[in-house]
This record gives sequence, structure tokens and C-alpha cells, in this order.
Amino acid sequence: ATTAGQTNTVLLKWTEKAINELSSDVAAFVPDCFRRVVSAVTLDALFEELVEPASLDLYRSRESQRIELLREPVPRSAAMLERSMWKQFVMSLVMPADLWSPSPH
Repeated sequence: ATTAGQTNTVLLKWTEKAINELSSDVAAFVPDCFRRVVSAVTLDALFEELVEPASLDLYRSRESQRIELLREPVPRSAAMLERSMWKQFVMSLVMPADLWSPSPH
């Protein structure tokens, strides 16, 4: 992605041995995390290249706004609870009937 003459780059350069050692020391989801980071960055870069130049400023402003909103804490009122806590608890239980016919939600 290029902005005002600057190039933003994500570079991960590790040997396969280092990645294997890291993934064996930590949980096994490390390779999946690497794939997702690289995929997200690649997808963002490709999409930005496809946006028409006239819309690029709008895209970048919306993207920066999206990133700001992602960094903010989620307010407690964000989830509009329509069910009581007891109803939610009961719905989270797995009953034998649920295994026979799945629920509509």
C-alpha cells in the first residue's frame, strides 16, 4: 500500500526451522496465524490496487476510520440483549432433543 510517497510493508523473514521451533514451543495455531496475517495484508494490498484513483482517498479514509473503531473498546451496551440471562443460559445447554433436531437459531 502506498500513501503520499511512503510504502507500508509487512515482511516476515524466518527460516522454516525457526518457525517449526516456535510452533512446537507454543500452541499449534502459530502457522495458521501467520497465514491469516499474510493473507489479510495481501488482500488489502490487492484491493487497494484495484480501487479507482478517484475513490482511493475515500477508501483510505474509510479504512483508517475502520481501524480506529477496531481499536476502541466495545461498549457494554453494544449487545442489545433481548433475552434474560436465564433464557440465554438455558439456550446454551445441549439437550438430547437438540442432537435429534437442531434449533432454528
